[in-house]
Amino acid sequence: MLAITANWGMTDASLADSRVRQAAGWLEAIRRGVVRAGSGRDGRYCPVGEVTLIFAGDSCDWLLSDVWAEGDRPWHAGSRSMKARASVVAASVRAAWPVIRVLHRWARRGIVVPAATGRGRPSEWAVCRVPLRLVLLAGDRDWWLGEESSRAARLGMACGEEWFDDCLHVRHGHDLDPLAHRPRGHALSEQTPTVAESLVTDCIVPFAVATRNEIDLWRGVRPRLSRLSMTRPSEMPAIITRLAASAPTPVLHRQIVSLWRRAVAGWHARAHRDMPACEIEFDAIGALAAWLDRADADVKAPPAIRRLDAFASPRMGSQETMVTHPRPALSPMLSCSLPDGRRWQEHLGSRPPIPAIVAVGNGAAGPGFVDAA
Repeated sequence: MLAITANWGMTDASLADSRVRQAAGWLEAIRRGVVRAGSGRDGRYCPVGEVTLIFAGDSCDWLLSDVWAEGDRPWHAGSRSMKARASVVAASVRAAWPVIRVLHRWARRGIVVPAATGRGRPSEWAVCRVPLRLVLLAGDRDWWLGEESSRAARLGMACGEEWFDDCLHVRHGHDLDPLAHRPRGHALSEQTPTVAESLVTDCIVPFAVATRNEIDLWRGVRPRLSRLSMTRPSEMPAIITRLAASAPTPVLHRQIVSLWRRAVAGWHARAHRDMPACEIEFDAIGALAAWLDRADADVKAPPAIRRLDAFASPRMGSQETMVTHPRPALSPMLSCSLPDGRRWQEHLGSRPPIPAIVAVGNGAAGPGFVDAA
């Protein structure tokens, strides 16, 4: 069985919630998916032989951290920035340890599922363990995952940028996004952020730190920071509008708008000094700054901003290509594939639909996965 998920966005808990509680439920949904895969086309139950579970990028959001509130930036070279990146990883591991512990146990001992009875039904009392291989792929929010490969190996996790077999090629695909695209051959010594990196570290992080100093503001802002960090810029003013509208007093409403506009102005100034990489031919930074400054408006984004939402199509070869970069609307997705051709997708935040087995496509020779997010 091949199971693919992505975009969990777990943080170091310094600014936004670590999402460890939600992730515990997502892990249970994955285990249910493994049980579900044991039901064959003939209705008989037999546990799958093994599972390859791929976290296809942005499992962590290492950009949304107060470590970047000072002068360090994740894309900088040098020992100081490497130490800062390592500190974010260490803090996020501590925050997510309940989830990592479960994954480590699965990788070491297998996933516990019901054993099969002699009549081809799940046993109510006997269990078995399904061997699991765990693969972590880097995304645009956790792109320095490779620097932590030795730590991951100790936990039974393999790290990389892409995974493929004879039939399927899996990668995060952020190179298809004009906001997260980094030119080929980029080196850390070039000190060039993507637009998405620049927005999070130089706009959203300063906004979060400023509101954290005001306890009445922080109660309302903190629960929304993960959504703000991982959303498209075309949707950010609407999020700030709703956030300000939920403030209990007009004074707090004005403070939220003022602090956001101050953060946007600071980002705009820094972006001209530390210009983000962007292959869009117009002045994306100026257009974004003007749009994000409309924190008290809830209107449709102009064409220049909507163009930044456009993704290139992945190049198709002899293998099916699966990319997981676009953000899920509600919760991360789980895409499952079995050797007999059965395939399905589901939101990890919801119970599986009825009937229990849903085949997507026409079997082993049918069409491939759709994007997982």
